[in-house]
Order: sequence, then C-alpha cells, then structure tokens
Amino acid sequence: MAIGPTELDHRFTAPIGVDVKGDVWSCVEMPGSAEFLGTGKSVRVDATVDVHLTRRLS
Repeated sequence: MAIGPTELDHRFTAPIGVDVKGDVWSCVEMPGSAEFLGTGKSVRVDATVDVHLTRRLS
C-alpha cells in the first residue's frame, strides 16, 4: 500500500555519489534507511543539503 508524501526531519552525513557497477550515481546512502523508511528499495526525496533545497534526490 503506497502512502503519499510525508514531511520528515532526519539529519545525517553522507557523501553524494555512489559507485554503481563502475558508474557514479548522484545519490546518497542513508545509514539505517530500511528501518527508518520501512523499505529496502530506493526512494526519491526532496532534501536540504548545506541550506540548499534539492528536489527529487534519489
């Protein structure tokens, strides 16, 4: 069952850019994301990075 957008306040530090099969993807890996978000799948988010709003970050 899908749920709509929800506002969350969660802070963490991670590098932007993940190596996927030899390519670097512009995404972050959030520690504990499966437990926090309730899924082991990728999710798209709007995020604030160093006070700059980033939309549809995956």
